[in-house]
Amino acid sequence: MKARIILTTAAITFFTVELLAQAARNLPRDTGPIQWTTGNIIIFIIVPIFLIIFLYFYVKQLTRNKLKEREEEKEEENKDASE
Repeated sequence: MKARIILTTAAITFFTVELLAQAARNLPRDTGPIQWTTGNIIIFIIVPIFLIIFLYFYVKQLTRNKLKEREEEKEEENKDASE
């Protein structure tokens, strides 16, 4: 599961970098401010927001799993000590 999430995040990152590189290649040097096209909005606003939300919930789930593991270990130690 962790590997799948890491690979998905890497794929999204590589895709984003590739699109940014293509966009940078097509810009003339003397252009003015960025024109907010649909592609720019997706790359610079929507993708980072989704990435932040995804990472927030992923870290939250990992933390929850770690706490459950620690509680289970403490319960096992208490059972062993009481026997």
